[in-house]
Amino acid sequence: YRDLVDALSRRDLLPAIVFIFSRAGCDRAAAEVGGIASKLGLLSNAEKNIIKERLTAFRLANPQVPLEKEKVRLLLNGLASHHAGLLPVYKALVEELFNENLIRVREGGREGGREGGRGRVYAYFVSVLPLPLSRCCL
Repeated sequence: YRDLVDALSRRDLLPAIVFIFSRAGCDRAAAEVGGIASKLGLLSNAEKNIIKERLTAFRLANPQVPLEKEKVRLLLNGLASHHAGLLPVYKALVEELFNENLIRVREGGREGGREGGRGRVYAYFVSVLPLPLSRCCL
C-alpha cells in the first residue's frame, strides 16, 4: 500500500479511500503507509495544527474514549483507518477530517452509504488494482 499511496500522491489523486475487506487489513494498511507518512509530506504544518486542535477538542468532549498513540500519529500524518470495529464517535471524527481534506488516505472497510455523509454526493476516481500490489504498475 505504500507504493499505491506514493503513486496517488505523485499524480495528485489524493484524498483517497482505499477499500480493504477486513478490519485487520485496514489497520495493517494504515500502519504500513504510516511507516513512510512523514516522507510523503501529505499535510502542511498548518493542517497538522488544525488536526491537533480538533484532537484536543475531541478529547475534551469525549474523555471516556481512548486515543491510541498510533491513531494520533496516523491522523497527524493525514492517514486513518475506518471500519465497523471502531467506536462511532471516533469514526465520525475521521469522517469530518476526511471531508475537510485533512485526511488524505483513509483505509476503509465496506460500509455502504457512509461516504460524504447524509445528503452529500462526491465524485471519485476509482481504480481497481490487481493483487498482489507488487505486480501492478504504478
